[in-house]
Amino acid sequence: MIKPFKGRALVADTGKLYLLISFGTIEFRGL
Repeated sequence: MIKPFKGRALVADTGKLYLLISFGTIEFRGL
């Protein structure tokens, strides 16, 4: 039960990081 939860958390963290990077890239391009 703990393993799937950990995997899901990892996916969520990766998704947040990806969003952060893509938003940062968009803002950087905007400048």
